This record gives sequence, structure tokens and C-alpha cells, in this order.
Amino acid sequence: MTNLETKQSREEFIRHIEEHMKQASRKLLKINSRDEIMTVLGESFKELLKCDFVGIGLNLNGYLRLHYLAGDIDIEKIFPYPTDKVNPILYERSIKSDDNYLDPDSVLIQYFKKSGIDSWFTVPIAEDHSDLGIIIVGYYDTRPFFNEMRELFKELGAYAAIAMKTIQRNESSQRQILYFAQASHQLMMQNSIEDLLEKVVTLSGRESRSHYTGVYLLDQAHEALLLQKPTFGYVTLDDYIPLSKGNLLKDYLPRVEQIGYSQITIPLVINEQMVGAMVCEKPAEQIFSGKDFELLQTYANYFSAMYENLSLRRQEKIRRQELEELFNLQNNLIKSSLEQTDIDKMNQLLGEFVERDIIVFDQFLNPYSKYLQKDSSLERDILMKEIKNYKLKHVHLASEFRISVQDTEMVFRRIEGDREALGFIAYSENKVNLNKETFNLAISMALNIYATFFMKYKIERDALNQLKNSFVGTLFSGKPHEELNQIITYASYFNFDIDGSYDVALLAIEDVVPHSDDLVVRRIARNTVMNELIYHLSKFDSKLVTAIYKGRIVLLKARQGEEPGIYWQKLFKTIRKAVNPKIGLWIGIGGQVLELKDYRDRYDKAKHVLNVIQRTGHEPNFASYDELGSYVILNELNQIDETKLFVKSQLGKLWDASVDSSMDLFETLRVYLNNHCSIKASADELFLHRSTMNYRLEKIKEILEIELDDNKHQFNLLLAYHLFDLFGEKLFE
Repeated sequence: MTNLETKQSREEFIRHIEEHMKQASRKLLKINSRDEIMTVLGESFKELLKCDFVGIGLNLNGYLRLHYLAGDIDIEKIFPYPTDKVNPILYERSIKSDDNYLDPDSVLIQYFKKSGIDSWFTVPIAEDHSDLGIIIVGYYDTRPFFNEMRELFKELGAYAAIAMKTIQRNESSQRQILYFAQASHQLMMQNSIEDLLEKVVTLSGRESRSHYTGVYLLDQAHEALLLQKPTFGYVTLDDYIPLSKGNLLKDYLPRVEQIGYSQITIPLVINEQMVGAMVCEKPAEQIFSGKDFELLQTYANYFSAMYENLSLRRQEKIRRQELEELFNLQNNLIKSSLEQTDIDKMNQLLGEFVERDIIVFDQFLNPYSKYLQKDSSLERDILMKEIKNYKLKHVHLASEFRISVQDTEMVFRRIEGDREALGFIAYSENKVNLNKETFNLAISMALNIYATFFMKYKIERDALNQLKNSFVGTLFSGKPHEELNQIITYASYFNFDIDGSYDVALLAIEDVVPHSDDLVVRRIARNTVMNELIYHLSKFDSKLVTAIYKGRIVLLKARQGEEPGIYWQKLFKTIRKAVNPKIGLWIGIGGQVLELKDYRDRYDKAKHVLNVIQRTGHEPNFASYDELGSYVILNELNQIDETKLFVKSQLGKLWDASVDSSMDLFETLRVYLNNHCSIKASADELFLHRSTMNYRLEKIKEILEIELDDNKHQFNLLLAYHLFDLFGEKLFE
């Protein structure tokens, strides 16, 4: 350096070095490889300082390793050297041979002595507490070093550190991109959500050096987070985490998207909707860095995208399988229907497919066939009780309705044919794995097939009913002997003994939907009730012959067994309980048939009885011709004007006196006559004192101007009351 000092001033030399260092620094920042940085640094020192050797050591994997060497020297023998044994001052500042900062016994000093290196200096490759390496420059002869050079060389080392860190980041990014590309390829190759899950937690846990990594997914009802298996390591959190409305994810899982802690949670999002979360934990002394967060977020995003894709593929596969199974179900149901297979088999096929209890009812909600799952808790008796209660509240059954039975809700769907209810399918409304759309398709398809199945029986039943109607019409024609052959033919179908003795009765019902203007609706509703009554009549007495004839149900009861009066009382009580109490029912009994010619007469008498009990409000709503006596005869007078005149002449004044009076003398006289003119019996029935009863009778005598003790007057008054019962208040208009 003496020659240099003689040629130029010390200041010019320093400026020259400074300018050279600046150029080298700018050049370093443009370099993209670590080896090129080493070459530029080494050549800069060799060219500028004319040194005997330049060596550059870099810290890698716990050792200071020689990465560049220029000059005839064997300094590589002291490398690699443990990083933790390097004197820290070498990374803090530039050191020269005459500084005496290093221990004389240190490896570097001892090497210089043995190798004859007289002058040397070091430059740290360090920046912002990042100790990347050391530059060593040496001479075999003695050379002076200016203190001003320390900062210049240290600055150059800092630039080299910056350039190397930039390259490291680039290389790390490239490795990460390559790794993610490979990982993405691996994830995309997974054919199931389980495989995808295993790959994601393994990659996430391994790359972030987590103690454990697990994925939680929302259940179908979004009521809980469920830990998915497998996991990476053992997840110490609960497998099942119930959720509460209004709470956030941070209320359930630790450190949501927060770095700097040993735990972290990354939300899993699909189409801006959270579907779950990834949770990770490191050992207590370690924390998740920003780099870890980016890594885990990338895997979380990959998982969400692939999870959505696999879920759609799985749903499509399940949907395709369900449609294939639905097609097979349709074929099997149709086959069973065409082969007239027992409907129990059809129920089993449908129940197994929809995974629910299936019960088929007839049009009157009487159980026809059932399929119950093995774990079914449905109790038949309780169900039938609830059905009965429902029918009592609803005259008309809707096309779809629900009935709760303990903890099970049963959905009832009407099986229809030609606008009429042929029956009902009921199924339990429990949660199943079957797709809702597939389930609805299965039920709709079953309703159509069941309708075809039931329609066959309806056609057979209608044909049988038509035969019955023709048979009954022939019996009631009034000319049975002229049509005897036809009667005998019909009777053979129904095991009817034409020589036997039968009671003839008629069952009438009121209009079920009197306010409807749709005649078809009214006819269907009426027929439904009448068919239900026939069903319950057959249950009550399987030998009872029933037929719908001219809007009423004909009842032909063989005269045998218990006394007729008791039989009809039990029959009426049974059917009254069986149908909705809002529907009016009446039975008129025409009497016993001894021979064929009596059928027409007993039919006419039954009609007369119905007319009387419907008009008079007779209680109970059934009676025989013999019981009504004079009422039946009087019923025929309804078209005679003299009837009105007669009633008004006998009771008109008393009616007028009672209309606006608090004292009902009209009813008082009726009670008095019905009790055979007994004052005591009449007073007891009316809850009156005897003196009050006598007072009322005196007032009645004054108004009517007759003697009540006269038998003739008593007969006329009773007759007038009977006619009033038949024709009502219109007689006094």
C-alpha cells in the first residue's frame, strides 16, 4: 500500500474504494444467484486491493461453510466451522490483523500464523441481526489498513446480505410455489373427502411444524362443529362442539386468524359461507408466524375448494344412484301391482327405499297395510285414536294433513282416482339420508301406482254395488214374481236366501256439503260417507246385505238371533260413533218380510218412517213403522189444505197466546195430554207447583173455550199436535 500512498493522497484512495464499493453494491442487488454474489464480492476485493487471497464463508445448517476462495492458500481446511463457536464480533464489525479482537489461540489466528499470513481483515455479511457469513481478505506481507475502510467494507457486506436474503426469499417462494403446485396436484388426485382431509391435515401439520392439525366441519343443521377424522396428531379439543345462535367462531375455537401464539384457527369458507375451520397447535414454546399463517390459509383455501368440488361430485353420484334405485323401485312397484301381489310387499319396497314407516289406509282411514322400520316406536292403538279424533274435527279429509303420535309426526297423502279418495299413504316425518327431491319423487310415484292398484278394487267394488242396486231395485219393484229368475240370479251372488225372512230398513244421511254449488263435489262427498257407513256396517254384521238405492242405504237383515229392537239400537250406536258427529244419520225400519211380495211394502214403510223422524226431530234417530203408529198415517196428509185449517182451529189461539208470552201454554197442554191428563205427572215434568199447573189449565180452557176432560176434545188436540210435529210452524202461517 506504500506505493499507492506515494502515487495519490490518502483521500483519493478512500474515494476510489468508496466508488468501487458503490458500484459493487449496485451490482449485487441485481444478481439472482448466491454463487454470482460470491464471485462479484471476491473479484471486487481482488481487483481493488490486489490481495493474496479472498475467502467467503456462509452459515448453513449450523456451520460456517466456505463457498468462495481465490488465491493460492489452503484455508478450506478450517471449514466447515460450527456457527455457535464463531466469535460474534466477526458479525458485528470489520476486523483487521492489528486490532487484537480475536483470541490468539482462535482457529483463525492460529491458521494465519502457520500459513504466513501477515496482514488480513474480515467483513461481516450481516444485516438486521441476520448473520449470513464472513469475508476474509489476506496478504503474505505487511499492509496498512485505514479505519475509514471499515464502514465501507461493512456497508458492502450489508448489501451482500440484503442481496442474499432477497435470493433466499425468491428461492423459498419458488420452492413454495413448486411445493404447492405438487401439493395441489396431490389434493386434486384425491377421490374422496376422507382422502382429501387426510392429505390436507398431514401437509398442513408437517409444513407448519404443528403439534396437531384438525378440521372441523358444520353438521347439516349448522348446530354443531364436528371434528373430522383423520387428524394430524391428537387434537385435544372436543370432537363435538355445539353452537349457539349469535355466537362467533372465536367463541368456540382458539386464536382465529391470529399469529404470534402457539394455537391458530383458520376458517374454511365456500361461497362466502363458513363451512368449518382448521385448528393447529404447536408446542407451548413455539408460535405461529406470518409465514405459517399464509401456508395454513393456502391449505385451508385448497381444502375448501376441493371439498366443495368433491361434495358436488359425491352429491351427483348419490343423486344418480338414488335415481337408479328410484327407477328400480318404480319397476318393482308396477310389477307387484300388475301381478296383484299383496300390498304388504309394495309397502316394504317403498318403506325400505325412503327409510320411513309406511302405512296404507283405505279411503275411510282404516288401516289396510303397514311397513314399520325395525327401530320404529309407532304404536298402532295410539295412532288410530288420534286418527279418530282428527276425523271427529274434520268432516272433509284434506289431500294432505299431519297427525302427531307421541314424538312422531305422520304425514297423510291422499291416493286419488277420478277426483275421489281411494285411500291414503301415511309416512313418518323423520330425518333420513335420502335427498328431499328424490323422496318427494318416490312418494308421488308411489301415489300414482297405488292409485292404479286401488282403482282395480274400486272397479270391482262398483260393479258389485251395481249388481246389488239392480238386485234391490228388482226386489222393490212390486213385481218380484215376474222377475223371479233375475232375483234368483242376483241372490246367488250375495248368498241371499229369497225364501228367508228379512227386516227391511233404510239409512239416510244429510247433505254433507250443503253450501257447495259444485254438484260433483257434493256427490263425491256424499258417496264417500255412504261407502264409509257400508264399511262399518259390514264390520258390525258381515251377513247384513247393504246397497245404495235412490240416495239411501238399504239394509236387509235376516230375522234371526237377538230381538230386532236391540239389534237396530246397537247398529245405530256403532255407525254413529264411526262417522263425524256433524253428519246427520237416520234409520227407518219398515218391518219384517215374510214373502217376496212384501219387500215393496216394507220399503215404502221404511221411507215413511224416515220422513216422519226427519221432520219431527224424533229421538233417537231411528224408529220402526210399528213404533210411530199414527205419525206414519198423518204423514200422508201433508198435501191436504184441510190439515192446516184443522190444526189452526184446534191450537191456533193457544199458539198465538204463547208466542209473545213468558208462560208457554202451548207446551203445557202438550205435556198434559201426553201424561193422560194427570195434573201431578204434568207438574212434575214441567217443574211446576200443582197450583201453578191448575192455573195454567184454567187459562188454556178460557183461550180454547173447551172442556179438557172431554175425550173427543182430547183426541182432536192430540191429533193436531201430531200434525204440528210433522209439518211444523208453517201450519200457523
